[in-house]
Amino acid sequence: MAVELISFLKEEITNYINKEGLVLGICNGFQTLIRTGLLPFNQLGKMEVTMAQNESGHFECRWIKLKSEKSKCVFLNKNEGQVGDFAINSGKADFFNS
Repeated sequence: MAVELISFLKEEITNYINKEGLVLGICNGFQTLIRTGLLPFNQLGKMEVTMAQNESGHFECRWIKLKSEKSKCVFLNKNEGQVGDFAINSGKADFFNS
């Protein structure tokens, strides 16, 4: 999916982001945004990190608590300091520089 987005829609995606359009990737959408290079450094077409298997080596499916900290993310910046419950369901979670 990431290759197709970069190959066929790179100019449109770049224009959208330059207009400060919001992009949200959930689950495999998040992984796709990493593979396009948009996350974490906004370098479309240049993947600088990848995801690896969890330390457990198994699929993780559980609830965790996350505390929101100061962020440029518009989805988080108004909730600084709040704690929320979030479901995690993934076999990949750790970031590594590629």
